[in-house]
Order: sequence, then C-alpha cells, then structure tokens
Amino acid sequence: MILCPMTEPNADPEHILDDLLAGRPGILELTRALTSAEPRSFRPLLADEDRSSPYDLDGLDDYEREQVRRGALLVLADDFVDETEWGGDDIAVGFRRADDFSEDFEELVTLISAHYGEAVENADELRYSDSGKAAYWRAGESTLVLQVFVNYPGGNIELHLWLAAIADQA
Repeated sequence: MILCPMTEPNADPEHILDDLLAGRPGILELTRALTSAEPRSFRPLLADEDRSSPYDLDGLDDYEREQVRRGALLVLADDFVDETEWGGDDIAVGFRRADDFSEDFEELVTLISAHYGEAVENADELRYSDSGKAAYWRAGESTLVLQVFVNYPGGNIELHLWLAAIADQA
C-alpha cells in the first residue's frame, strides 16, 4: 500500500522500492513530494490492525495516540512471515528477510544522505519495534524519517520499511 499523494493508491510497494533503489523515480523527487504534501496525522499500520489506512485514527487508545505523527507517509515495503511458513524450525527464513530489509534501509540511507547530509541514526521510530532502526534528516521545514520496522508477534515476523516527512510543529 502506497500512502503518498504522488503515487498510485494501489501500487505494489515491492516495485516502488525496486524502482527507488534503481534511481526511478529518484530519491530527491520522492522526498520533495513527501515534504511538500499536505501534512496529515498518521500512525503506520501493522498487520494485525483493523484500520484501513495509517491516516484512519479512530479507536486508538492513549498509548497508540502517542505514536501519531503529522506529515506524509510512504510504505516502501511490507512482509509478514507466518510461523507456519517457516515451520518453527527454520527461523532463519525470517531473519534472512529481515536482513534484506536492513540492507535496503542502508542503501536508502546512503541515497538520502547524498542530498540531505549525514543521517542521524538511532532516531525516534515512527512506531516502536522489537528490533529495527530509524534515521532522520532535516529537509526544509520537515524532518525525513526512514525506518525499518521488525517485530516478532507470537512467533511470526513482521517487517516494514517506511519513509515519512514529519511536519515541524507550528
């Protein structure tokens, strides 16, 4: 699911990430579109949530509302490895996928840093995760946040790669 105004609403995140890493549409074009998008409140979605969009904030409790951000969000990649898929015996399947997400994260950090300077690593995450990392850059009146999210809910492995522009507070 792509959640950025300049992309198709039902575009496949895997293709967007592949295109981005290959220089199409170009990280600078993408980050500019994010930073110029009309800011909206959002909280990135996880696999077990009933919300239809990260911008749908109905029914969030107080803890969940603490993780609401204001800006624009692009989902670059998602993956969910069900415990039955790796059979409980070969957890390495999930860890290999998590490593792939981390490699993509590092490539994107390099691409974004070429335009915005050195990233601040170990930044606040868009959503708290069991394992993962975030980096951020100043981009005009916004902060760009790139996060690889890795969670291990109930023997499963949930992976997300998000890029967001967080609007400065007025």
